[in-house]
Amino acid sequence: MIEDDGSGPRLAAWRLPGDPPTDQQVADALAAIDAQPPPRRLVAKSLIISRLIEAGKIEAARAALEANASAYARWWAPDKPAIYADDPEAIALLQSIGADPAAILASAAGAQR
Repeated sequence: MIEDDGSGPRLAAWRLPGDPPTDQQVADALAAIDAQPPPRRLVAKSLIISRLIEAGKIEAARAALEANASAYARWWAPDKPAIYADDPEAIALLQSIGADPAAILASAAGAQR
């Protein structure tokens, strides 16, 4: 709904019928929002590949993927251009080849120099 109180049009918040919420109800609603886990972070596979090349681990990663059909299939799935940074299988694979999962799976913003 668009309202105009004289200062210009603005989007109005939804209003529910009845009494306005109490301070405790507002505090409880905010606490529930804060209690939600943060969204899982995705890392683009192209960024992972670049980091593996830079770390000198791309051949080891290729060999590890080829030795594990499930991991190989997941990596090359065309509808999945990114993986979760906390993916336990990805972390285990990176550790198995001597790569640093924290560095390889870091956020793109955290990796800028």
